Amino acid sequence: MKGKIILKNKEQRIINIPKIDNATADISINPQKGGILRVTENTNPITQTGESYYIVPEPIYNSRGEDDVYNFPFLLNKDGSSWQEANDFFFQKAITDKYLGRNTAALRREASQLLDYKIFCEDEEINYLDLSGRRPSRRPHQRYRSELRSSGMGNDNINTRTGIIYHFYKYLSKQDSYNIDLDRVDTTSLVNIEMQGRSGKFTKTVEKRGMTLPTSKEVSPVDIGYVRDEGEDLRPLSNQQFDSFVELLHDDKFDVDERLMCRIALFTGARKQTILTIRMKHVEIFKEESNLSPDGTYKIFAGGGCDIDTKFNKKQTLYFPKGLAEQIVIYAESKFAKKRRDKFRQNLEKSDSEETMSDDDIYLFLSNQGNCHYMARNDYRYARAKSNPTGQRTDSLCKKLLKNLPDNFPKGFTFHWLRATFGHKYYQYLMILVEKNIIKSNEVISRVQARMHHSKPETTDNYLKLFLNINDRIKVQEMYENQLFSEYQSSWED
Repeated sequence: MKGKIILKNKEQRIINIPKIDNATADISINPQKGGILRVTENTNPITQTGESYYIVPEPIYNSRGEDDVYNFPFLLNKDGSSWQEANDFFFQKAITDKYLGRNTAALRREASQLLDYKIFCEDEEINYLDLSGRRPSRRPHQRYRSELRSSGMGNDNINTRTGIIYHFYKYLSKQDSYNIDLDRVDTTSLVNIEMQGRSGKFTKTVEKRGMTLPTSKEVSPVDIGYVRDEGEDLRPLSNQQFDSFVELLHDDKFDVDERLMCRIALFTGARKQTILTIRMKHVEIFKEESNLSPDGTYKIFAGGGCDIDTKFNKKQTLYFPKGLAEQIVIYAESKFAKKRRDKFRQNLEKSDSEETMSDDDIYLFLSNQGNCHYMARNDYRYARAKSNPTGQRTDSLCKKLLKNLPDNFPKGFTFHWLRATFGHKYYQYLMILVEKNIIKSNEVISRVQARMHHSKPETTDNYLKLFLNINDRIKVQEMYENQLFSEYQSSWED
């Protein structure tokens, strides 16, 4: 007699369904008006033929006319059976405009977190559907919340997890099959909160749960020598560090594409998602002398529906100096780059999708295996990929750089520092123009804001304040870091 199946690992209890076709449709075994005939593969044991059924399309929920769900997380009980309540809950979430035809990474995170709750209840031998405990602290979700708090988990994370549990119970409370009293789960109230958007402040009405834990709204201080740019703390390289960096880029240790990635960041201020989603169609712009602006740059548009990604999908205009543009063209036409594009095409041909990508849409920068380093949001594979590349190549590049840069080079260096360094070098260039009376001093902030694509002038102003005495600020920060490290090292050795 075979023993019972027990799935001990959490990973075994999440099955990824790559694609659910016609997710918003009904299925019928009888002919239906407007129905689409489908036949299964040899499911009849007598005739060895498939069974007929009809897909009856409902009104498409998706605003873009899409009706498929990609990478749906199907959850299992520990005996290998379907966790029906959770799968129904997540399927209803999946067939909304947020997920139909789109990437489901957020849905999969929620499914994984809800499964954590289920596993907790199993380990504690708790029936998660039994909310009858007179004292709230004895109810399943409250016990789980207490467990999370005692584990030292942050309040933001706890609120996210208990929020998923609340909405799960809220879904079950609306089903006739379950006797769920939502008032025994949590109390809620509607509150108005003020939020900051890209176009200014606005008020939004949200549902506040009683179980929500307080979170700090204080903004962390910015370290000396750094500037906060759209949520990122960046630090420009000093002129001496910049010279060391540029000199190293000429070393044979670095491939041509690695050098170009760094140069594009230094000459345009672009972030990694922008640099790594440049397509071959943009290289064609650099080949036409008529596209060269009077200031000696080529303009490339990014974000806001363009083929190049930007942070927050913000519209940007990138200015490529002629010399840099020529280097990009040489690289794009090299055997090295063509070989990678050939591999990219081969990878597309091996995929199950009937869709393809034109040569103009292929990424400029690809890996040795012909894969993109960062997948653009408008890439047709974006929604279907279980995990998308997000620029890890720049992380490995920075590690490689730090191994070969002088010992006094800042160890906290990241690729995004090159953006701040661009801002500093551009500021220095503008100040020369001010000294020569070519532009006025009050034009500097607007010019830097435009090139750095800052929504708020305050961000640009913080840059300019840093640039005024940047060398002194960086020196103070490095002295602090060195002193802190030496004291830590000394205490450790003692």
